[in-house]
Amino acid sequence: MTISSGRIVAGPTQTRADAKETYVTITSAIPPAQRITLNPDTGLPTFTSQNPEREGQVLVYNAQNETTMYVVVDINGTLTWKRCVALTGYIDSTTGKPFGL
Repeated sequence: MTISSGRIVAGPTQTRADAKETYVTITSAIPPAQRITLNPDTGLPTFTSQNPEREGQVLVYNAQNETTMYVVVDINGTLTWKRCVALTGYIDSTTGKPFGL
């Protein structure tokens, strides 16, 4: 008896024509809070919205000695900012634990 490799057989989640380029934006406020930016024409402070626009949108919050990445995910049709957790080391995707455990 042979064992087949674990593969997910599914079509693409989005066509290439509908895919958008993703750029990482550095922000000074944790999303979705508004952030203050300076208007280049007037030099006056303005509020900039950080509401999620599309799935996969990325923001990097940078403050003093802390840098945290946030990404937009679709939860039951609602776009939501989620904090990314940085891992060191390798995780076995089949068990969710480090290799060898």
